[in-house]
Amino acid sequence: MWPTIAFGVFLILLSAGLVCSHIAAERRRRTEDLEAGEREYRRRQWRRRMQASTLIGLVGVAVLGGLWVEGPPLEALYWLGVLLAAIWILVLAGADVVSTQSFFRGVQVRRAEEHAALREEIERYRRHEGNGKEHESEPPT
Repeated sequence: MWPTIAFGVFLILLSAGLVCSHIAAERRRRTEDLEAGEREYRRRQWRRRMQASTLIGLVGVAVLGGLWVEGPPLEALYWLGVLLAAIWILVLAGADVVSTQSFFRGVQVRRAEEHAALREEIERYRRHEGNGKEHESEPPT
């Protein structure tokens, strides 16, 4: 019984800590000047993470409440509900991983394109030496 209580309380405290952390991160984000795409990504990320963190707390409460559920049919339905909540937490975590990878892959591609454009501009500048004359440049390193 005590391990069950300890686990339930741990999940509730974990949930509270995560929710507070997400709220603080959202407050910081609102003061930042972000592009529309990143702002939307962060908004959706916050919703997923708040939902998952809140569900962790609800699972903790359910673990504690499970101590008072009696009777095989009711117990089975009760723990099935808890299991479904836990599965939904895993789905949200997976969606967060996929979304984060996709977002940062896009950031990486845009940065590579910007880098290539800057290298090209530097190369044009080297060829013209700033006075309009063609100049033999060294290959880029």
